Amino acid sequence: IAVFPSYKEGLPLSLLEKMAMELPIAASDIDEIKSIITHTKNGLLFKCGNAEDLAEKLNLLIENKNLRDSLGKEARVTILEKYGQGNTASIHEQFYFDILNS
Repeated sequence: IAVFPSYKEGLPLSLLEKMAMELPIAASDIDEIKSIITHTKNGLLFKCGNAEDLAEKLNLLIENKNLRDSLGKEARVTILEKYGQGNTASIHEQFYFDILNS
């Protein structure tokens, strides 16, 4: 289980690394993380600064192996789809194509 109780982030590379390793994630519901984590699909979000909500989400992960496994697998899928090498290359290719054609 990986926990990200951030108040502010840029692009949280350590979060992406943990997701790539199929770790179940509990993270604060700040915009930067919500752009990556979809609550109950590829991680759990808790209200930023709310220790009770964090504890509740951690208890869910600790007590439910199926949930941990499911979130971990979906986290890896998210990384491969959004941040994989092929996706990154095509984004750069489109960027250069747009520049050349402008």
